[in-house]
Amino acid sequence: MLSTRGFEFTAKSGLWQSPAWPAGKGYPDYLNAVVSGRYSGEPEELMTELLSVEAALGRERSVANAPRTLDLDLLIFGDETRNSDHLILPHPRMLTRSFVLIPASEIDENWLQYADALPEAEVRAMRYVEQW
Repeated sequence: MLSTRGFEFTAKSGLWQSPAWPAGKGYPDYLNAVVSGRYSGEPEELMTELLSVEAALGRERSVANAPRTLDLDLLIFGDETRNSDHLILPHPRMLTRSFVLIPASEIDENWLQYADALPEAEVRAMRYVEQW
């Protein structure tokens, strides 16, 4: 769907399974992946497209941290920075999330420097599922 909206994929990670957060709620595990690509518009426009894809695929926003069918985040957009109600770039929590850093390190080894700082238990909880 993103390809039809002006996003050109250049790389993608495999699928990684991680425990749902917050722990102890009994939610099913999540599948995670990271992609990179090119987009000729502004970051806000790409974020709007991401939210549109989520909605088209049945994402409903209810309470914070509720289980969801799909969650698309914009992590970085070149060296652009943003801080608005609609978009914060770079993503403020990406460097503390194993479900971001481990798949991202498949695409670019530079992400490994951040993954090294993750708690060992979080890293061990990640499971590689498959290439998609």
